[in-house]
Amino acid sequence: MKRYTMFLLILLISLNLHSSVTHIWPQSGTNDGVKQVKIYGGGFNGGISLVSLQKSGYTSVYASNITVHSDNFLTCEFNLLDVPLTTYNLVVDSDTLDMCYTVNFNRYSQTIWDCDYI
Repeated sequence: MKRYTMFLLILLISLNLHSSVTHIWPQSGTNDGVKQVKIYGGGFNGGISLVSLQKSGYTSVYASNITVHSDNFLTCEFNLLDVPLTTYNLVVDSDTLDMCYTVNFNRYSQTIWDCDYI
């Protein structure tokens, strides 16, 4: 009985150390610079070594400034400058949230109009 109890305890501890991701906000951003996102899930207090946006056939976008605020909430930044327009998977350590973040084109770019009035 003692051996069985120890096995269950180790199993429960190992399950709690695994991070999981459930949601990202916002769910999209434009490809014109650095964007901060909020990521929700669980098991973040155990340490997060990798946060990225990935899609087969595309270069991965790795997060910077990863800050764990609580066991179920972290923030980070993605440099989306000139990143291809598509929907990416969010990867947090070994857990993946499929097709959850879309990179869009910034249609409101800064334009300077040169008008001559006579």
